[in-house]
Amino acid sequence: MIEHILVPTNFLDYAINAGHYAVQFAAQYNAKVTLFHTYHIPVVDPLIPSEYLAELAGTAEKNAERSIAQQAEDLKAAYPNMAQYIYHQTSMGFAADEILSVAQSLNVDAVVVGTRHTDKVQRILLGSVLGTVLERSNVPVIVVPDHVVYHTVKNILFASEFNDSEDVASINQVLDFTSKLNAILYSVHIQDADPDENDVARIQNIRSQYEGKLGNGKVHFENISYGNIIEGLAKYSQVNDIDMAVMVTHKRSFFEKLFDRSLTKQMAYKTDIPLVVFHK
Repeated sequence: MIEHILVPTNFLDYAINAGHYAVQFAAQYNAKVTLFHTYHIPVVDPLIPSEYLAELAGTAEKNAERSIAQQAEDLKAAYPNMAQYIYHQTSMGFAADEILSVAQSLNVDAVVVGTRHTDKVQRILLGSVLGTVLERSNVPVIVVPDHVVYHTVKNILFASEFNDSEDVASINQVLDFTSKLNAILYSVHIQDADPDENDVARIQNIRSQYEGKLGNGKVHFENISYGNIIEGLAKYSQVNDIDMAVMVTHKRSFFEKLFDRSLTKQMAYKTDIPLVVFHK
């Protein structure tokens, strides 16, 4: 169940879009949304007087507070039914560290992060923050592309390894997270070779554990042959009108496969649908 969502923001267009997405998503759960911004003192000569550094810090804090308060007010005006659930706060420090720290201190249930297509230099800088949050977050991270506008989530794609015991636990975790959405979950395993008898047996074993428990059509299971995981997931998403993709990282080898540098770039910055990353 989702009761509190954290939304890091730098006040740019994609972060503002993520705020809109988060508030509308939170409305499905009557959950709180906290906007969060990390500010820092501009790089200066280390020999300057300490009182001047204090003045710089004070100015940075005031600017951050003013900007985040304005973003919060804009969201309250856009979604008056959610106004009482929207909060904001700031802190000084390194963005990734502060995001993770605040997420833990507020005991949030998810972090919503906006992304956009950027040039190479910006991608490296932004990717370092997003990559760290994805790898270290103890709660689900929802990555929202800049062009995505929230609409009712009807179809969810779960990227599966079809490991019987682990997949069942992961599917239960995803179903709990999306419980209020009343969406169909597509559990899909993509592999290089055509499915063999063992693959067919594994998918049937997992399917049998959900028959009659979640209603007809609530969970679909498929094993697909495709040479590239990301391309395969993207194609499947287009064909099946997927509104949200979910990945549960329960083994280090799988995490490395999904989130090496090239795949991170594709998934985090070039995906056409929101991506939810869980940690087992």
